[in-house]
Amino acid sequence: MIKILAIEDELPLLKNILELLQLENYEAIGASDGTTGIELARRHLPDLIICDVRMSGLDGFEVLQELRGDLTTAMIPFVFLTGDSERDSVRKGMELGADDYLTKPFTQDELDRAIRSQLDKRAAIENQRLRLLSHRLMEMHETVRHQVAREFGDNVSESVASLHIILEAIKKTSTKVDQFRLDQAQNLLTQLSVQVRDLAFDLRPGILDDLGLLPVLSRYFERYTDQTQIEVDFRHSGMEQRFQPDTEITAFRIIQEALTNVAHHASVQVVSVRTWAELDTLRIRVEDQGEGFDLETVLASGHASGLIGMHGRATLLSGELNIESRRGIGTCVTASLPAVLRNTEVAEAILPDTDSLIDSIRMSGKKDERHAAVQQADTQMPEASIRIVLADSHDLSRQGIRSLLENEPGLSVVGEAVDVEQANNAVQRLKPDVLIIDFTLPGSSGLDVAQHVTEVSPQTKVLILSANSEEAYVLKVLRSGAMGYVQKQSRAEDLVQAVYAVAEGQRYVSPALSEPAIDTFVALQKRRDPNLSAFNMLTSREREILLLVTDGYTNHEIAEQLSISARTAETHRYNMMRKLGVRNLADLIRYALQYGIFQAGR
Repeated sequence: MIKILAIEDELPLLKNILELLQLENYEAIGASDGTTGIELARRHLPDLIICDVRMSGLDGFEVLQELRGDLTTAMIPFVFLTGDSERDSVRKGMELGADDYLTKPFTQDELDRAIRSQLDKRAAIENQRLRLLSHRLMEMHETVRHQVAREFGDNVSESVASLHIILEAIKKTSTKVDQFRLDQAQNLLTQLSVQVRDLAFDLRPGILDDLGLLPVLSRYFERYTDQTQIEVDFRHSGMEQRFQPDTEITAFRIIQEALTNVAHHASVQVVSVRTWAELDTLRIRVEDQGEGFDLETVLASGHASGLIGMHGRATLLSGELNIESRRGIGTCVTASLPAVLRNTEVAEAILPDTDSLIDSIRMSGKKDERHAAVQQADTQMPEASIRIVLADSHDLSRQGIRSLLENEPGLSVVGEAVDVEQANNAVQRLKPDVLIIDFTLPGSSGLDVAQHVTEVSPQTKVLILSANSEEAYVLKVLRSGAMGYVQKQSRAEDLVQAVYAVAEGQRYVSPALSEPAIDTFVALQKRRDPNLSAFNMLTSREREILLLVTDGYTNHEIAEQLSISARTAETHRYNMMRKLGVRNLADLIRYALQYGIFQAGR
């Protein structure tokens, strides 16, 4: 029940006010002086305070100042009671922070309107505060997931990769029996590495922050199909650009939750996912033809946290989310989010000008015949013919790599670095033939160093070494100026082969990544659909409605034109505008003009 405190030193008037409040089903509390009123306000924390200005003892101004100076009562709406001749009092009260005033005498209707106005205002403020709080909590939730995923994924993956490298070095001097056991240990480490990578991805995929929405969706759909055996029919348009981080993570979480629901409840073999950007809006559509459900029943059951979470995420971005589901027909989740671009950067994993790069990756997956010849005639190689600087912040990893490389007579490690600054300094001072650098080097990244090295020491070829096995990173690495990308989990001979290849100016990618990287790229290209748009998602009837609405027809006129009921016309019009993400006729006409659906002045 809404609680209201009335402070008035004229007892008959106080009694009258309390009776009026009780008639409107408010919980009414009365105080006949300012001191008592302050005490009751602090004790009961009412939803609203009504206070006379002129009172013996503490007057209304002093009561207001006291309550506004107390954090527990500062935000309670405060309405003054004044006489007809107290205009200066009204102005002073408003300057001190009063929310409204009532002139005595007043009617019950005037009192009720004043109360309702302040309660509605307070509710709106509280809703905004809750919205901001929810947004902040969601941001904190994502930040924590991001930090945990980065710390867990990077640190554990690096430790596992370092152990793998050390085992590779030990195998060089071990018996066959020992090597068999070492192979078993490496297989276990490989399994652990995959589990760590998957767990980090589930927490917060790093690829989303590094490369954007499209590459992470491609990777997620792969895992989703492997885990659920449900094929994702994915099409996209206008997704090459990078959006603001809030938009990208919200879009990903909505799609992730929608597909999780499909896996748990839809009983289907295929689900359709469409994402496209048009005007300033990113649109999402996830649709299945499965079992469906009654939305009101699910919401009332208390087991709809996922659906509520999707809606909350979209709303916090000033976007929209709609869920349509019917038993036996299926479910369709649509969302419209503000598509504010992060910058002019394009998602690098899907740039169209990469044919030569793709060809070089294909070639890098084949056996390097030159290195085979070098291995057969290594006794004729001049010692230390290839000078290497090794940059890795993990001591175990760096020591293991050095041990592997120095077992090769044609290779020599001439310098080491543990961060970006040391790596740049070592390259400038030593001018090595090859810089082997960790992808996640502290101080920035191995990619930044690769770009810098190509400028200050063009003769130095950069080889990126990474515990990350996500194929989407390969093109980004090679486009940065690096000549190769090798997984830390690779065999010792792969690393050595990579060094020889890049030293000769050839591109090299770990064999395990070469073909998958190409497949990922090709799959992304094939899924482009330049015709994908909200307009093309409309039914034929909805398109008819669109043309008639933009021609100025009302619902009743549309109904007559199409021989349908006005209610049906209204429903089609609502669905059409919802799918297009427009709120009113002006927005609809702008959309139609933008896409040439009709011409102005037609």
